[in-house]
Amino acid sequence: MQTASERNEVKDMSNRLEARELSTALSKNSSDAMYPIVSKESLLQEMFFSAKTTSGRLHLAKELLKLPTDVLKSFAGSKEGLSTLYSWILDSLGKNATQLLRHCVRLLVLVSTDLVAVRLSGLCSSMPPCPFK
Repeated sequence: MQTASERNEVKDMSNRLEARELSTALSKNSSDAMYPIVSKESLLQEMFFSAKTTSGRLHLAKELLKLPTDVLKSFAGSKEGLSTLYSWILDSLGKNATQLLRHCVRLLVLVSTDLVAVRLSGLCSSMPPCPFK
């Protein structure tokens, strides 16, 4: 059962993604684009670092898994991105959030091809317990 804040976050994410799609479609039909269109990748990246609820994170994880791996690695594979992803994993362990956990592990596998580098980045020492040690 989702709380109101979870429903609101998912609805906001969906609305923002829909608005971006609509803006893109309208700009293609218009000869005078007045406003720059935010890329879907940029929007997902911004939402990745700001998602707060389990439902919002799950919705976002599903969208992130649709991105090309190199685009996903560009932000989720960074130290900050790995830290965010790891915090989602830790948070999902304390809740009944196995679906989110499963998607987080899939994302982690996609973005962290060099697990030794992840461990050496300091990520594991700053957030115990680390699954990479």
